[in-house]
Amino acid sequence: IKDCSYIFVEEVIDTKSLNIFRRVTGLDAGESEAIILSDKLKASILLMDEVKGRQVAKQMGIQIMGTIGMLLAAYRSEVLSKQEILQYINILKVSGRHISDKLYEQLIEKLDS
Repeated sequence: IKDCSYIFVEEVIDTKSLNIFRRVTGLDAGESEAIILSDKLKASILLMDEVKGRQVAKQMGIQIMGTIGMLLAAYRSEVLSKQEILQYINILKVSGRHISDKLYEQLIEKLDS
């Protein structure tokens, strides 16, 4: 990741606006910073799983994608196999990440189509 030219650290400079955004939305610092930076940079997509953060981002017109969407994109790009994705989903579940049965079933359907 350190050698990847398109992944870089960007900081929110306007901490006053960040604090106001956090108080208004009830989001934590990480989600708030990600949304503010996505908006500021006119990012094509924001990677976020947290439900409340996704709702706020959608209300702001920001396109979002979560972990499942990233895995599906990797599968469609032939970066990951179906077996690898199922393995990673299992690892996420075992480590405490909640993935609804409905979302899991939708993923399986898309992997099989």
